[in-house]
Amino acid sequence: MGLIVIATTAIAFCSNPFLLGAAMLINGMMFAHLIELQHECMHGHAFHSPSLNRVFGVACGIFMASSNAHYRYGHLRHHAWLGTLRNLEHFNYRFANLHSLSGFTRAFFDLSRYKRVARILVCAFTGRMVPGVDKPKANREIKQEYLFYLAIFASSIAASIYSTHLAVIFLLA
Repeated sequence: MGLIVIATTAIAFCSNPFLLGAAMLINGMMFAHLIELQHECMHGHAFHSPSLNRVFGVACGIFMASSNAHYRYGHLRHHAWLGTLRNLEHFNYRFANLHSLSGFTRAFFDLSRYKRVARILVCAFTGRMVPGVDKPKANREIKQEYLFYLAIFASSIAASIYSTHLAVIFLLA
């Protein structure tokens, strides 16, 4: 995860196009690797302990706000319903018009994912069930993880504002 922090810092502050490209490539590879590690935790293959699998699965999903419990819930149903019309994967890549630049761009950015996360956060704050999740334990874990990701995101913003404020005070002093 340290590589992600270093690469993201380079992306934010680097003006050299070659270093910028390398940092983006590293981040892309690390994000793909984290999803694979989360997949192994979700299946319970990474550790013998279900608790450790959840802790590390949640940690792997932090940078992409990918709930381990939500991924697990959807992915295990994918395995159960493989070959039927009910088969949907958690990362559902069924986009239309991928052969066009605009269709590919919409799929690439997949802004609908952010609306889905926002709906889940509304469910978490209002006590409602997560749409499509009928098991109470899975519902509780999914909401806990998305709220945890929201807390990390809000803390990051607050820390950025605070550190910028301190830098301005330091420069003015």
